[in-house]
Amino acid sequence: MEIVWDGVAHPEYDELVRKEIGALLADGLACTDDLITHLIEIGDIEDGPLIDAHGRGGKVHVIYIEKPKWVTLSQAQT
Repeated sequence: MEIVWDGVAHPEYDELVRKEIGALLADGLACTDDLITHLIEIGDIEDGPLIDAHGRGGKVHVIYIEKPKWVTLSQAQT
């Protein structure tokens, strides 16, 4: 499985990404291109850091999110 880091690369998390995506494939995900989005927790889900993963072009594209900024639906509408 090829991992592409969008933004700053964090190769120290490549094995974690492979493990998480591998589990999704074992659970029935047909291929990585079918992966719309998947958040991988490194720390606390609310405070981060997180890795956002999605499939494109037969590869897994990942983005490291140091401090996630969560908003409620009502906050997003303003």
